[in-house]
Amino acid sequence: MSASTSASTSTRASTRASSSSLDLEGPEPKYFIPPMEQDGLEDVERYEPGGFHPVHIDDFLCDGRFEVAHKLGQGGFATVWLCRDHHEERWCALKIMASAPSSEEGGDLKVIKRFREKGIDSQKAAAHHIVLPEEHFWIDGPNGRHLALVTPLLGPSLAYWLQEEERTFEAMTGFCRQMAKGLKFLHESGICHGDFRPANILLKVRNIDAMPLEEICELLDGPDAIDIRLTSGEESTPHAPEYLVKPAWWGDALEQGIVLEEIAIVDFGEAFLDGEPAKFTGIPRIYAAPEVTFDQKPSTASDIWALGVSIMEVYGSTLFSPRVLLTAERLEDYLGPLPLEYREDFEKQHRAYLTSRREHEDLCERNLLKQGLEEHVDKKPKTEPSDWVLTEAQRTDPSHPVTCTSVSNLRERQEEGLLEAGYSHPISLPLSYTRTGYFKGPNPRHNKMGSWHLTRDEVLGLTDLALEIFRYDTQERLTPAQILEHPWLKEEVVEAEDAEGAEDAEDAEDAGDVEDAENAEDAEDEGILGLGFLQRVMDSLWPPSWWYFRYYLV
Repeated sequence: MSASTSASTSTRASTRASSSSLDLEGPEPKYFIPPMEQDGLEDVERYEPGGFHPVHIDDFLCDGRFEVAHKLGQGGFATVWLCRDHHEERWCALKIMASAPSSEEGGDLKVIKRFREKGIDSQKAAAHHIVLPEEHFWIDGPNGRHLALVTPLLGPSLAYWLQEEERTFEAMTGFCRQMAKGLKFLHESGICHGDFRPANILLKVRNIDAMPLEEICELLDGPDAIDIRLTSGEESTPHAPEYLVKPAWWGDALEQGIVLEEIAIVDFGEAFLDGEPAKFTGIPRIYAAPEVTFDQKPSTASDIWALGVSIMEVYGSTLFSPRVLLTAERLEDYLGPLPLEYREDFEKQHRAYLTSRREHEDLCERNLLKQGLEEHVDKKPKTEPSDWVLTEAQRTDPSHPVTCTSVSNLRERQEEGLLEAGYSHPISLPLSYTRTGYFKGPNPRHNKMGSWHLTRDEVLGLTDLALEIFRYDTQERLTPAQILEHPWLKEEVVEAEDAEGAEDAEDAEDAGDVEDAENAEDAEDEGILGLGFLQRVMDSLWPPSWWYFRYYLV
């Protein structure tokens, strides 16, 4: 697990502990897990009617077909388990939905139906980086009826890779191309993903069906069980498992090359058909397009925005915030004042936030006074939520920003040097500060410490792509096909002359004219130190090492 994940979990645990000590209003927790053990676990309070299905290692599901071996992960609406499919004699992933959102009309099954209507099988979808459940069944348990989705075994998420793995620039760019290709295929099929982000993009793995359970557990580290107990003092409850399981760790699999540099777009729980937008999508705000943030209908263009944010994240930059005020400030810094249709909802959301914050502060004060801790009560006057409203000018003037700060102030205070150096747009600024990850092997890009950064030309190139994606007007955003044609992601094409030369050489060899073939190769290799033939040999034997060798030799 990453340090950031651990820190965030510890912060949440600390917050819960302090809230409990102040006797804040709210439901008492039903279960207790030591704070130091909570990292990477699902919300134990979700084990209740309508929530998660309790699962234990070595459980058998679907009439004994699936044997639970490890936990792969969890989300807000499901837990995902590594299982042995004893009918097919393979390893697979089993996603067990919480009871309340389980439905035959769920996004995953809706996408499967659309693919069937279009004659798209699982192999064709996988070739376009889309992996859907191969089959499903239902589980009746103490918390209700749960939909269980069977998928091929996949590796860690792209979000995990970004935190844990040593990066290569080629892999990062490859992932971004694959994301755009997958989204292009979805949109051409009339499907909007609705929750497109690195956490819902998994990496494919080599076939390990023949690997025995003992080796699987050693490879994925565990499974490790964390005991839970009821805060009521009772011994057990049928709604929760006896223990929670920490998710698999993929570090060794990454090092051993079991995890491939090929993505699989998954988790279609929020998906909808183009032209039938959902009323609500649960995508986190940092990936949400403005129309989603400000209570407008999502569309395939909302996926494009999420793709843009994901691309920036792959290269090490987080552009937006989970808080509505900071999101609005960033949007206005980057794109100018909010359009009129977003302003009213922005004010509504921000005032609701201020109201809840004021209520929390009042509650904390009452608890401090109740405990005789008057000296800790803040005596400063507090701003009432009703004091913060949009002026008439802010509400109706499309050129007037609605937030309190502007990028011009930021430029004057902190960023003069960068802007003078040619980073002429605010989106360039966070990209220019990128210092993340490590490169494998010798690479002219990284410094003595191994960390890397984007060059000025790369920052400007990525900024140009961002400015074509991040548009308020959904009709102005690039399509996935156009993103793939952008210079930043466009794949290099072999020059026509080189292709013709190679084709001539191949024709000569096929004709049995060895001498002509060698002459064609010599002509092709002229001017590059005669590397043509050696390159083909080395590419077939050991491509990665040969790439670096050729780089430094040339």
